[in-house]
Amino acid sequence: MKKTVCYLLLVLAGVFFNIGFSNATELPNYQLTIDPADLAEMNAHPFDEESYPAVFRVNGTDYEVEARYKGSSSLAFPKKSWAIKFGNTDNPFNVPRINLHADYNDESAMRNFLILRLAAFLGLPAPTIEHVTYTVNGENWGVYTQTEQIDEYFLARNNRQNLALYKGSDHGANLAPLVNDELYLSVWEIEGNGDLSYNELRTLFNKFLYLPKADFDNELDNFVETDKVLSLYAILFTFVEFDNFTKNTWVNKNSNSMKYELLPWDNEGSFGNSAFGDFDSTLVSYNFDQYQHPEYALLIQRMLENPVWKNQFENKVDTILDKGYLFLDSLMDTTYVQIKDAVYLDPNKRGTNASFDEEQNRLKWFMTERKAFLETNNLPERDPLTIHSVENPLPTETNPIITIRIKSPKAQSVRVVFADSVDYKNIGEPNKLRTYSLFDDGTHNDLAAGDLIYGRDIDSRDFDSDWAQFTMLGGGQNYPANAILYTKYVRTKALALNKGNTNNNVAAQIEIDKVLGYGNNRFLRMINKSADTLDLSYCHIRTTRATDDFMFPDNSYLPANDTAYVSATTQMGQVFFPNKTVFANLYYEVDTNDSLFLLSPPLTPMDTVKVGAIENLVAGTTNIMFTEINYKSSSSFDTDDWVEIYNAGTETVDISNWIFRDGDNDHAFFIPEGTELAANAYLVLSSDTSAMNTLNTPISNMVGNFDFGLSSSGEAVRLFDNIGNLVDSVEYSSSAPWPTEPAGTGPTLELISTSSDNSLATSWFVYNGEYGTPGSTNHSAPTSVTETNTSNFSVYPNPASHIIYINTSGACTVELRSLNGIVIDRVIFTTPVKEKAVFNLESLDDGIYLIQMNSTNGVETKKVVVTK
Repeated sequence: MKKTVCYLLLVLAGVFFNIGFSNATELPNYQLTIDPADLAEMNAHPFDEESYPAVFRVNGTDYEVEARYKGSSSLAFPKKSWAIKFGNTDNPFNVPRINLHADYNDESAMRNFLILRLAAFLGLPAPTIEHVTYTVNGENWGVYTQTEQIDEYFLARNNRQNLALYKGSDHGANLAPLVNDELYLSVWEIEGNGDLSYNELRTLFNKFLYLPKADFDNELDNFVETDKVLSLYAILFTFVEFDNFTKNTWVNKNSNSMKYELLPWDNEGSFGNSAFGDFDSTLVSYNFDQYQHPEYALLIQRMLENPVWKNQFENKVDTILDKGYLFLDSLMDTTYVQIKDAVYLDPNKRGTNASFDEEQNRLKWFMTERKAFLETNNLPERDPLTIHSVENPLPTETNPIITIRIKSPKAQSVRVVFADSVDYKNIGEPNKLRTYSLFDDGTHNDLAAGDLIYGRDIDSRDFDSDWAQFTMLGGGQNYPANAILYTKYVRTKALALNKGNTNNNVAAQIEIDKVLGYGNNRFLRMINKSADTLDLSYCHIRTTRATDDFMFPDNSYLPANDTAYVSATTQMGQVFFPNKTVFANLYYEVDTNDSLFLLSPPLTPMDTVKVGAIENLVAGTTNIMFTEINYKSSSSFDTDDWVEIYNAGTETVDISNWIFRDGDNDHAFFIPEGTELAANAYLVLSSDTSAMNTLNTPISNMVGNFDFGLSSSGEAVRLFDNIGNLVDSVEYSSSAPWPTEPAGTGPTLELISTSSDNSLATSWFVYNGEYGTPGSTNHSAPTSVTETNTSNFSVYPNPASHIIYINTSGACTVELRSLNGIVIDRVIFTTPVKEKAVFNLESLDDGIYLIQMNSTNGVETKKVVVTK
């Protein structure tokens, strides 16, 4: 939210002062002044996470910032966390944003602090963290932890570039592929750079889930920082931090090794504390053997099936119990003394002063008891169970019996657990667990007795739901590890039962008859040859690579006697196959001569097809282009940032869900549904439509508001269609050869003509200092400078590639100009002797330019050709 900070007078009136912090001088004190009306709005709607202008005081210096509450479930707490955005790095922290975490559920005020400091002590890239005191409008808000944001600045401090950084913000973030593709956007936030299609995560998580054990053991080191992963999980396991196994998980692609790593974050729920702030003393004996979140953490559980990684993990736990404990014991003591007085004065803390003191004893007690337990107990063995066979994987009312057989590496109790009675339309709905024991006695349709193949018949009529995800249990361990907990939350891929068909021979009725392509994207055409609608929910399509796995989500129906498409994306499916059933996302490539396998929900074969020729699809072309850019308004005419696009074609174009971006892929504005752009028509994309209509004649052909700013020094503005094609891109600059006047003096960048190449600096101009023509035809460009025939100065070489020299007759001004008259560079000579001017051409595009000499004899001009 952007508005004038009219309440700055509060600062001058002496609002900033310390209240009661005379005994807490060791902690930095940060002071925020914000309009009381804005603060009231924040309190009324905390989950909106709207930013408001404010003034932030650090070490006696004031900074204009934008402030908002941050968090998820913690936004419901009386003491909320804050994000403070400076907008640049010109501040004491040298970053554009800081976080002030309330840590409300941690009465010790130091659990997250201790874990992050320990991670750094053990050599992991971890956010910096320190305790501070915080006042808002002069009122004491208490003790906070200032926690470094994990972003490009954090990565740079740790000698990494931001290649691909993702934050897991919901409990589906257990490093397993999601059932419903559209939920990737809400579960995994892209921080800075990353794959906007989420195909990078789909590929990675499918590897974690579907790589066969031998391949997983042999290949994981090639794409995962296994040592760092084990170190982080050793910390989380030792201090029983449940919330980070399936949420608050950061995945980063290390730019040095090009492998994925996990980064620590938000550890309130540790040292026996639950995520809700309740202390549970029984957690000192936690050992990967309860129905808790770590049992569903896919990557670490699979790694613990490998004896080498398991041994490394145990050694890392031992290091924590030795060196890590000594480090924490000292840090805990000094931190308690440092923050005690400030915590006592904290009016918003969850507990009392007495409970704060008692928490320090609890932390010490937990460490002592946890160490004693871990030193006397081994980790449970993980012996993977695998599906041997499933007969009748798509049961019907007339053929309801499933025979399931599971192979075990040893004799043990083997069960299957189904999640039934789930309302699949709603996230968070409760389920009913149905547990079936399997047998290896030769009498339960389990093949031979004692062959370690456990089995039994299961009547699908027992189930209330048409679909039921299931897991295998051996020795109390889940296989696959992500299991079925997330049936209640954000479901991840698992084995499943589907009894939603009436047709007894679904496999024979389906044909994948054609593979189509558009660039690297693939589409499968499927034919339902029967008169029945077929339910394909939880069925899979794979190539010979198990990790190339497309799974139909729940409610996937193939219409009777009709065709449907498995599409690269939903948007592409709607564009290429209107009025047809489309399933998405087919994220992997399919090539000629590949084999495609249709698998049942429990991954048994149903059909195989060999791919023949791939038919190429052709997308329609458009002639939509950027024609005006306002990237830095004048302070006297502040419309905020906006761009104008124009349809140079002859047909109206539906641009619904097209995407406008600047140079940052994380900045995206989706053009609203129902937006059409007629031939020869303009549309303004604005970051502040209210300001635009206030300062201009009201503009009807305008949409907004995009929530990012355009760089005042230059960057790319880009327009993508709804299937991800780049429609137009202009990389402008505030420096020559681009016109420099739009950088805050009032005018906009205007395209000379809609027939001009808008990628060239010489195609843009400014008009007499005026404010542009949003939504209408641009001003007429200035008359081009023409060549004059003269011998008073010479130009060489011509054509030129990198440097050009001009011999003059002295006492003159020599200018390098574009064909439309824009000055690119200038040299002034004040002496009457003959001189030589030099112009560097490195930044210029190929083309024709003008050298103009202004002297007492008049204006003389020569053309020069620049070619690289």
